[in-house]
Amino acid sequence: MKLILARFLFYMLPVLAPFMLSAQDVECTVTIDNQQATDIPKNLIEDLKQNIQNFINNRRWTEDNFEPFERVKFNLSLTFERGASIGNYPSRATIQVVRPIYGTTYESVSFMFLDEDFDFEFQLGTQLLYNENNFESRLTSLLAFYTYVVLAIDYDSFSKLGGSKYVEKAFNIAGIAQQNVNQGWEVGNFSNKWALINQLNNQQFSPFREMLYQYHYQALDRFLTDRSQAQKTILTSLKKIEGILTFFNNSIVIRSFFLAKYNELINIYGSADPATKSEVVKLLTKLDITNSDKYRAIQK
Repeated sequence: MKLILARFLFYMLPVLAPFMLSAQDVECTVTIDNQQATDIPKNLIEDLKQNIQNFINNRRWTEDNFEPFERVKFNLSLTFERGASIGNYPSRATIQVVRPIYGTTYESVSFMFLDEDFDFEFQLGTQLLYNENNFESRLTSLLAFYTYVVLAIDYDSFSKLGGSKYVEKAFNIAGIAQQNVNQGWEVGNFSNKWALINQLNNQQFSPFREMLYQYHYQALDRFLTDRSQAQKTILTSLKKIEGILTFFNNSIVIRSFFLAKYNELINIYGSADPATKSEVVKLLTKLDITNSDKYRAIQK
């Protein structure tokens, strides 16, 4: 109830039109790069793209009712690798969770994950079947898995640990996929999708998920009305991550968060007071070593 109310207040328009509630709750935009696999016909690529979008966008993934403009957005970008051929597609994927910020036209990328092992099979005219309790195919397992990860991140950003049920669903899909196709879901690979969902499902990562709510709903959504307070709230929220790195050095979840956020953070703190700039740069260079040099631009 709390999450539904939060979404209602967030999206409520000055004049409420009598829209029909939509059964669809997700809006995924798919792009496919076949520059390394130019032999694959364009009509097959278009058929694959439409099938993926229809599979995700025309299915109901939650029990909540959404207006069309409330749908959870994400981008799925596929890159075919050399060796891809008709029917078999070794690929990489980038998944971006997109979240609107209250009172603005700005859409924040709340999370970005790079999957280096998004391999699947597909034939022209294939019907994508899905049963959450059974393995149907590599492709539908991947699509359902990432849809639930997206929902988990998005719901967490609107309500404290609000995405827990979707973390659980994604975790279950990963377990079924492991039993049928181990490739890409291996235990012991600390950068793959199994590591991603295993960490999100770990209680030790609850502070990270709570941070998503504090960062987005309690800070970014109020940035226009009180920029200084929003900057302080984000700084406080980021400190929640420090303890996690003690146990999970180089965590894929935290790396994926900063992959999405480092440019945004630089912009947010460019207008902060000198003391806040100094504190946030010190923290960010510790939390996100990959982009540590970039954060120094905050103090210029």
